[in-house]
Parts: sequence; C-alpha cells; structure tokens
Amino acid sequence: MRMLMIRVALAAGFAALSGCSHAPGAPTAAIDQPQPAVATISQQSLVERLAQGNESVLLIDVRSPQEFAAGHVPGAINIPHTEIESHLEQLRVAEDRDIVLYCESGRRAGMATQALKANGFDKLLHLEGHMQQWRERGQQQAQGQ
Repeated sequence: MRMLMIRVALAAGFAALSGCSHAPGAPTAAIDQPQPAVATISQQSLVERLAQGNESVLLIDVRSPQEFAAGHVPGAINIPHTEIESHLEQLRVAEDRDIVLYCESGRRAGMATQALKANGFDKLLHLEGHMQQWRERGQQQAQGQ
C-alpha cells in the first residue's frame, strides 16, 4: 500500500512538472484547467493553402531555434513559445490572418495559443499532427532551403 501511495505521489509530481492535466488516480477537481478550444487545420489543407501562395495564413513554429533549424514547415517563422508574449506587437499586423501554430507534438503550441488568446488574438489554428506528423510525411524543410 505504501508503494502505491509513493507511485501516485510521484506520478502526480511528474505530471505537474510536465504540464499534464492530472496523474492517473489523482483527484481532478482542483487541478484540471479549462483549455481554450482551438480549431485545427489538416496538414493537407495547409499544404494546399501554402501552394497557392495564400497570404491569409501566418505559420508560427513555437519550438526552439535548434529544433526549427533541424527542420520546419516551409514559410514558418520561429517564435519559441516562451517568447510569444514579447512578440505581440509584431504579431498584431497579422490579426486579420489565420495564425497556424505548431510545435513537436502540441503541448507548446497550446501554451502559445493560450498566451495569444489572452491578448485578444482569435483567428488561431493548430496544425493537425504538428511536426511529428509533418516529419512522418517526409515534408520537413531544413533552415535555409
């Protein structure tokens, strides 16, 4: 019984550190936070919009500069999720455009989305499957290409 309690406590601690909403078996009432609902855009739809030279979309990669340099979606700009709030004024010029956010798997894009929503941005989309799926489809572009 004591080992089970230790495991639950450790799982809750790791979940809190990693940004998970709750650990299995942990009470959820106090720690669940409502996440903003954000529409997604499929990878195929994004590819089609980019191929048309569609200027109505701003694509933001919220991963680290090192991750971005290793490969990114063509046309994306790199603003790490930890720096998104320091770029709000520059992003205001794109408020009338769809802002598509992506990271490796979705967690950091979610944090960036929350920051943008809190600052009045509402035309936000998440790239379905994020960079993991983009890479699996063989569509990655290295910096400078």
